[in-house]
Amino acid sequence: MARAAFGDRIRLLASLGNALTASAELLGLAADRLWPDELEKNDPEYPMVVAFATVD
Repeated sequence: MARAAFGDRIRLLASLGNALTASAELLGLAADRLWPDELEKNDPEYPMVVAFATVD
């Protein structure tokens, strides 16, 4: 979706999260209920956050 809106202006595109954090979010669990190593694992198939930076 970001590429459709911003095209070649995107310089950085990253996703963070994993299946466990996605499930915890859906269940309404707070991040402090998970171990730090569970939060740090990244799985691009289950992103919780997608971030990008553009240039003019």
